[in-house]
Amino acid sequence: MTMNKQNKKQIDHNTLKFHREKQGLTQEVLSSRVGVDKGTYNRWETGKTPVRLSNQKKLAEKLGVTLDKLRQPIPSWQSSQTRSGQELKITSKTEVALEMVAHTYHISPRDIIDFAPYLFHIVAGASLGERKGKIDEAKSALSNVSSIVQDAFPHLPSVCKMSIDAAQTQDFIEEEEAIDNQQLFNVDDPFIEDEKSPIKYNPFTNYLVAMLEKAPEQLRNNFEVEWRDNALPIPQLPDVYFSELTALPIEHELFSQVKDLINDGKLSLKKVRKLKVFTDNSFLDKPEIMSAYLDVLKKEIEEIELTQQMKKNGEKR
Repeated sequence: MTMNKQNKKQIDHNTLKFHREKQGLTQEVLSSRVGVDKGTYNRWETGKTPVRLSNQKKLAEKLGVTLDKLRQPIPSWQSSQTRSGQELKITSKTEVALEMVAHTYHISPRDIIDFAPYLFHIVAGASLGERKGKIDEAKSALSNVSSIVQDAFPHLPSVCKMSIDAAQTQDFIEEEEAIDNQQLFNVDDPFIEDEKSPIKYNPFTNYLVAMLEKAPEQLRNNFEVEWRDNALPIPQLPDVYFSELTALPIEHELFSQVKDLINDGKLSLKKVRKLKVFTDNSFLDKPEIMSAYLDVLKKEIEEIELTQQMKKNGEKR
């Protein structure tokens, strides 16, 4: 058994801590509920001591989660919330993507955030359903092959057994368990041509890519998809949207600088809107108004750069 396989059967100690804190429990309370002393529990949560299967099941039961969830690392966005009810902080790129979607579909960013979990739930469930369908199709096809082989080679029982066993491999069993546990990312040591490309082997990402390919061309053109290490998309918007947002032509000398500042969270969308309104947003097509807008935009960029430089030098304003 490989180390990777062994780890899959052990609780992730950071995940254990996350769910304990999420329930508002102290180590002393949880250890008491599980029936061990606080020192033993502390060694579990710090990863110093492995947890027996019987105790893993007790922990999952007391925390109200599945054992499979306790064995999976907590996603980085989720681990940033140390207490339930803490407001999720979104990245600057996500904020820009929210603005774009809100503008396109005439809905508020708040409404998009409120509805997003349901949309993710629907898409995730559909992706698991598709994987289950593929498993059923593959098993049916292998069963048909088994029948053909048995009819053609009744004198070769070992060949017949091989074809039957193909439908009952450990990989199929693990895939079915992953689907039953609603686990979107279940690939273990995949064989791929390019290890840096998660979309080649991650089942959920493959599903998202297929959905994007089926989407209308106009929608596809609005997103230049990049992928995180965990194979979820990073919002990447095209230059044409930033041009519309900032009122700067793509070829303008300030365009790339302003786009980078927005993406890095150093220039907020709220500030851009204020600058546009300050110079009379309704008349930015007039040269004198546009010139005034560019002046205040340059001053804002200078302020940002000065602040960054002072932070770098450890100075205070």
